[in-house]
Amino acid sequence: MKRLFSLILAACMLVGALVYIAPSGIAADDYIPGDADKNGEVDMRDILTIRRYLAALIGEDEISIDAADVDKKHNDGDNRITLDDVIRLRRYFVGLDELDEDKPEKTNPVDSITIGGVNIKNFTIVIPDKSIPVMNYSSDRLRSYIYQACGVNLNITDDESSVSGPMIKYVYDTDNKYELGKEGYRVAVEEDGNVIFTCGSMRGPLYVTYFFLEEHVGWRFLSSKQGEFNYLYEAENIDIPIGYQAVEVPVFEYRATRQAGINSQNFEMLKINAGDGGAGSGANAEHGWVVGTLFMHAHSYEVQCGISNQEQPCLTSEETYNKIVKYNIDLIEERESWGQHLGETWTQIACSPNDNTNFCKCANCTAVYKQEGSIAGTVFRLANRVAETLGEKYPGIEIFTIAYWDARKPPKMTRPLDNICVCYCIGGCNNHPYDHPEECEAAGGNERLQYVSFEGKSDGPSANNVELGYYEDWLELTNNIYIWYYSSTYAFPMAPSPILFNVYNDIKYIASSGARGVFFEGSGGQCSSSFEILKAYMAAKMNWHPFMSEEEYNDLFNEFLMIYYGDGWQYIREYIEMSHHAGDLNGCWTNNYDRPWNMYNEEYFAEHYDEMSELFDKALAATSDTEQRRRIARSRAHCDYLGLSATYEDKYVNGDSASRAVYEERYARLYNTILDRGDTPGACGDIIPIFSSSGTAGCEAFPSSESDIKCPMDWIFREGFSGYWEWDEDQHRWM
Repeated sequence: MKRLFSLILAACMLVGALVYIAPSGIAADDYIPGDADKNGEVDMRDILTIRRYLAALIGEDEISIDAADVDKKHNDGDNRITLDDVIRLRRYFVGLDELDEDKPEKTNPVDSITIGGVNIKNFTIVIPDKSIPVMNYSSDRLRSYIYQACGVNLNITDDESSVSGPMIKYVYDTDNKYELGKEGYRVAVEEDGNVIFTCGSMRGPLYVTYFFLEEHVGWRFLSSKQGEFNYLYEAENIDIPIGYQAVEVPVFEYRATRQAGINSQNFEMLKINAGDGGAGSGANAEHGWVVGTLFMHAHSYEVQCGISNQEQPCLTSEETYNKIVKYNIDLIEERESWGQHLGETWTQIACSPNDNTNFCKCANCTAVYKQEGSIAGTVFRLANRVAETLGEKYPGIEIFTIAYWDARKPPKMTRPLDNICVCYCIGGCNNHPYDHPEECEAAGGNERLQYVSFEGKSDGPSANNVELGYYEDWLELTNNIYIWYYSSTYAFPMAPSPILFNVYNDIKYIASSGARGVFFEGSGGQCSSSFEILKAYMAAKMNWHPFMSEEEYNDLFNEFLMIYYGDGWQYIREYIEMSHHAGDLNGCWTNNYDRPWNMYNEEYFAEHYDEMSELFDKALAATSDTEQRRRIARSRAHCDYLGLSATYEDKYVNGDSASRAVYEERYARLYNTILDRGDTPGACGDIIPIFSSSGTAGCEAFPSSESDIKCPMDWIFREGFSGYWEWDEDQHRWM
C-alpha cells in the first residue's frame, strides 16, 4: 500500500501544477468536485488546502466542504473531510479515479432537511404530555413521514428539560393568543432555531403535522387511506429559514366528505373532520374526535320512531316527540358511560326526517303546513321542542336536522332555535354554478325535477335561482346552517355527474354565504373508473381553503393528475374537459337524480369517442409505471362506457365489418377492465357496482362473456333503465 502511495506521489510531482478546468455542468450544487480552494480549478493547490484544513491551519470559510469531500461514497456523503479525500484527489490526478462518480447513491427521496441551516437530524420532537393521545399520534406521524423522506428517525419526548439541542415543539394555544380554536395552527421558526407548532385544542396537532409535511417536506396525500395514494417529491436539500411563520384557521367548522378515497380512520390527512360523514370509526382521541352528530344518521326518525325509512311519523303527535326525546337521552347516557362527552367527542344529536316525501296528512299536520306555507313547519316545530327539552338537560347540545325534499322551502312563522343546526340539502341545478343562477334562468331549469308544494301543485322546474332563494331565506332565519352537497349519481356509477370544475365555484359560494360547513356526499365506494377520487380530493381542499384562487385550484387539480396518472396526465385532463363540455351542452340537470344522457350529451360522445379513446392511448404510452397504467385503464372505463353506449346502434348494430371490429375490441376492453380486480380477477362489482333488475347490487345483468355484446347502458346500472328520463304522455310524467 505504501508503495502505491509513493508511486502516486511521484506521478503527482511529475505533472507538477497539473490543472483540470471543470466543464460546464459537472457540478449539480454550484461547486466543482475537488475545487477545495474555490478558485474554479482542480489542481495540486486543492490537496494543499485540504491538508491545511485538516491541520486546523485554515477554517471553513477558506474551504469548500462540498467540493473537498470527494470521497462521498465511502463517508456516506455527510460532508466529512478526512485523509481519504486527499488520497482520492491524488488518485484522480494520475487517472486512477474519477471525481464525479463518487457522489453518494441516493438512498432517500430527500437528501437532507435543514431548519435555519441546521440538519433536522439534530432536532428532537417535544410534546407537552405523552398522555395526550392526539399529541402522541400526531408526533408519531411527523416522525414516520420525515423518516420515509430523508432517513432521519427523530426522538420524541415530553421532557423538554432533557433536550439540549434544537426542538420541533408542539404547544397548545392555551391563552388563545392566535385564536386558533379547535383546529387552527401556527408554525414558526424562532430566532433560536426551534420550530414551534402552536395548536388548536382538538385537531390542531393533526392538521399542523400534515401542513408541515406537505408544505416543507414535499408529501402529498391524495386520499385519507394510509399509504395508498401518498406521494413524495424528490429533493436534494430542503431548508426552512429562521423567521418563517404560517397561520391557518379553517373557514368551515364542519368539513365532511363521503366519497371515494376518503375513509374515517385517517380523515385528518385531508383536513376534513367528520370521518365518513359523521363520527364513524375515526371518532377517537387519537384523531381529535369529530364535529357533527353523535352518529351519522341524517334520517333519524327511522330508528328513533321504529318505522321504515320510506315512512314519516306524525310530527305533531306527542308520541313522536316522546319517542325522539327518550331515544336521544338513552343514546347520550350510553355514550357518556363509554367515556364520550358532549362538546368533546361529539357536539350534536339528530332529529331528522326520513328519506321520502310521505309526510303526514292528518288534520293537525295539514293545518301547520297551511300556516307555515311549507312542510318544514312541522319538521322545525318538532325540532325546536326536542332542542328545548334536551338543551335544558344537556347545556351546549345542538340538534341536527335537515331541510330536505319538500321541507327545503323555509317556514313562514317558525324560526329554528339557536341550538338547531339546519342542514340544507341543496338541489337545483348542478350544471350551472350556484353563484350564477341567471344561467339556469336562461336554460329554463330542470323540467324533469319539479318543485312541488305540500298541496301537490308544481312550483316550476328545479333551478338555482329558485333553490338559492330558498337557501337565502334560511339564512335570514338562522346563522347555524350546513350545506348537504350532492356530488354524484348513485344509480349510474360509471357516469357520475361532471362537476369537477363547478366544485370550485359552488364551495366558494357556500363559504361566502356564511354557512358553517359542508357535507360533500358522493360515491362511497372506490369508483376509480370515474374520477371520484379526484373529486373527493378537490372537495377536501376546497373545504379547507374555500377562498383559494382559481389558479390554485387548477394547480392542485393538475398536480393530482400528474401524481395519479404519470407523465401523460395532460391527456387525462383533456378528456375530463371534453366530458364536462358534453355536460355543459345539456342545459340544467341535477346530481343524484338525472340519468347519464341527461347529464352528458349523447351526440357529443358519439362524435368524439374516437378522439377521446386516443387520449387514453397517449396517456398509456407516456408512462411505464404499472400502477399508473392500471389507473389509466380503469379511468378509461368511464370513457368506454359512455362512448360505447353512444355508438352502439351506429357502429355495432348498423355498422360495417370494420366499425364492428373496433367496437368489439373496445367492448372487450371495458368488459375485462371491470373484471380486473388485481389478485381476485373474474368477479364483477369492484370498480363499479353492477345492479340487477331488482335494483340490488349483484352480477345478474353482467354479460356472460366479452363477446356477449349489448349496449353497456343496459347493464352497467339498473337493468332496463334507459339513459334518459323520458316524458310519458299516458301517465303525464317523466319516466
